[in-house]
Amino acid sequence: MRMVELEELDGVGPAIAEKLRQAGYDSIESIAVATTGELMEAIEIGMRQAVKIINAAREASKMGYERAIDVFERRKNLARITTGSQTLDRILGGGVETLGVTELFGEFGSGKCVAGDTPVLYFNSSVPHLESIEEVYRKYERISGETPFENGFVVRTPDLEVIGFVDGGFKKIRAPMLYRERVGRVLRLRTRRGRMLELSGMHMLLTFDGGLKWKRAFELGVGDLVAVPKTMGEWSDARSGIGEDDAYFLGFFVAEGTRNPLSVTTSDGRLRDWIVGYVERRFGFSPTVVEVRRKSVAHQILLRKKVADELLGELSLKKSGEKRVPESVLAGDLNVVRAFLAGYLEGDGYLSDGTVEVTTKSKRLATEVGYLFLRIGIHVTKSVKNVRGERYFRLFITGDDRYKLEDLPFKSKVAPRRSRAKAQRHGYPGEMAAYLRDLYKKTLGGGRGSLPKLAEWKPNRGETFYHVLTRSRFDEIEMTETTFARVKEFFEEGFKRLAQLRQELPGLTWEGFRKFYRRLPFSFRGSMRNAGFSGSSVSNFLWRGPKDQEFMDRVKEALRREIDRRLEILADGLRTIGMISELRWDRIEKIETVPYDGFVYDFVVPEGHTFIGGDLPTVMHNSQIAHQLCVNVQLPPEQGGLGGRAVFIDTENTFRPERISQMAMAVGVDPKVILDGIYVARAHTTDHQMLLAEKVSDMAKTDGIKLLVIDSLTALFRTEYCGRGALAERQQKLGRHIAELHKVAELNGMAVVVTNQVQARPDVFFGDPTRPVGGHVLGHAVTARVYLKKAKANSRTATLVDHPCMPPETATFQITEAGIRD
Repeated sequence: MRMVELEELDGVGPAIAEKLRQAGYDSIESIAVATTGELMEAIEIGMRQAVKIINAAREASKMGYERAIDVFERRKNLARITTGSQTLDRILGGGVETLGVTELFGEFGSGKCVAGDTPVLYFNSSVPHLESIEEVYRKYERISGETPFENGFVVRTPDLEVIGFVDGGFKKIRAPMLYRERVGRVLRLRTRRGRMLELSGMHMLLTFDGGLKWKRAFELGVGDLVAVPKTMGEWSDARSGIGEDDAYFLGFFVAEGTRNPLSVTTSDGRLRDWIVGYVERRFGFSPTVVEVRRKSVAHQILLRKKVADELLGELSLKKSGEKRVPESVLAGDLNVVRAFLAGYLEGDGYLSDGTVEVTTKSKRLATEVGYLFLRIGIHVTKSVKNVRGERYFRLFITGDDRYKLEDLPFKSKVAPRRSRAKAQRHGYPGEMAAYLRDLYKKTLGGGRGSLPKLAEWKPNRGETFYHVLTRSRFDEIEMTETTFARVKEFFEEGFKRLAQLRQELPGLTWEGFRKFYRRLPFSFRGSMRNAGFSGSSVSNFLWRGPKDQEFMDRVKEALRREIDRRLEILADGLRTIGMISELRWDRIEKIETVPYDGFVYDFVVPEGHTFIGGDLPTVMHNSQIAHQLCVNVQLPPEQGGLGGRAVFIDTENTFRPERISQMAMAVGVDPKVILDGIYVARAHTTDHQMLLAEKVSDMAKTDGIKLLVIDSLTALFRTEYCGRGALAERQQKLGRHIAELHKVAELNGMAVVVTNQVQARPDVFFGDPTRPVGGHVLGHAVTARVYLKKAKANSRTATLVDHPCMPPETATFQITEAGIRD
């Protein structure tokens, strides 16, 4: 079935065709149902020509009727793409079919929320703020009001940014909306370092389980890891308006200042002299100093109202339990932050070579100081103690982080002295040592016998990194930052070595081969045996030379494939190591379900879907079948593919080439070949998404496209058309989009797969209270609908909800490192 172009109609040339399209007549059907008067007025032509064009369109439209027997014969050519799971293929009638649109829908982020008192870091007009997520919601609700949305409400936050984890690093990203819904219970997670997170079971946290993975809170257990940012660095473009001396004084006042009388107190003579000199320089008066008796003599420095008016502001009125970090410090550069922390530690801190500790009655201050420390790469451990019925919040700095205090401009105290690096309680966890050791075995180590190894025992026996890579007992010990950096450097050097060997290989003669193979970081004999060479033929080759040039070429080709395989694994490993190096880790000590009768909240973050929040900074947040189909469509028909290419329209930043590489290697295909056969486009608006989909028809003619994936179909529609008032317009536009996708599939003989999400139905009390987004417009338009749900471990259940030929049925499959499998 071929679509007739406007230019093919009798009486329509290029100029008339362009006028018709500009007037909205972009198909022969739209012309066929037009009246003569409408067409005359729209494109300014005479009656005779208008009648001629309409008749030609109606004649051409007759091609829309076919005999059922012709449709039956044409559908014999229908092709299918395997999903990778035989049970899933079976319920689909053999796989995902061409000439139609298949919808995969599963759990949506509604319900992925945190409790209202969760502190969050956000920016508007580049100015940083650290407030509870409920405070942020109410602030924007007062500005723009809230709109009903799915199971709750949203407020628009057009100028708001958060810090998110994107492409292996942290950066400021837009959060155009803030969502809330009411729940009756939440999960409460407490970690080793004192984090207390209250969130819904569906909320996702970044963890480590044989690699970096996002997991829902209900999937986590005691002992699991939770990712936190390694540092937050410079987070503001704004100028705070205060200098380092001001920041130091503010830090000291937060620690030791009182409001009645307005004063600061210290028992240190050097600090007394500095503060008196600062007040004289900054405010132009000499403060009164009064000696007071405590356990020892202390100096109370009395301040005047001018200090409050020009610098302290509301801070001069705060009680000890109400104190907080001034906004001018939050907005300051790193020098301002260091000066504030130096003043705060000299006033309220205990520093020794073993421990650094500060204590405060203000919960908010403890949270804000924790964020400030992270800006200079220092992680704190938090605890709470009760003294005579009052709560005190204690912050501890341990391990290598203590030595980073050397950069703080102390006036009197001395930072802890640096000692030899050793294992520590809050370093890189043992699970990462196991991952690194496995990566070493797969790429740069093992099976060399007496030949030189990349990581030799003698020169490295005193180096911790060597034992991490070669000794399983280090799985129980946490690595220091220094050790992890050395491991990262080792793998980078190994990658360069392998790449250099790969470059030298084509021009190698047998005379140079014996020296060459000794430089390989892996077993040459073992790799040749795996490639099908016998042990004797390899030995003869090494000692006597190749039988002929053909044998030499076979050896080179086998070695090239082995080096390429290891380089691919190593490249993926280095990407993971790079991301790990941007993170630090905490471990869950307790997790429980607690009653919670109130609202939970979540930022809508289109890019990356993450934000930094929590009382201590934490990284807070499935497209697997779509990725697998992009690989499988490129396989030959005998392996369940179509021998064609794929287009992936990404609306939520979910496409991951690393995952494609894993799946490609699992089916024995060069990942570079597979990646070269996938065209990826990031859609930013609904109009952009629709235009990208329409363009696929042109690409199909020249690039052999056999699969179009849109992940996800409805995400941008939900963001742009928010609230019940926009529902009709959204559904009309979505209907046009689906109709275009059907046209693309049928005219080009390709498969179209769209992912979607489900939303909860609050009116359903029995059975499954979820339904896919998109309503009847989407439900009646797609060819097949598959509902995906999480089962145990990495298993998923797929229920065929609707199909023109197959009965409803359920299949179970697994998501493995290799991809979709039974």
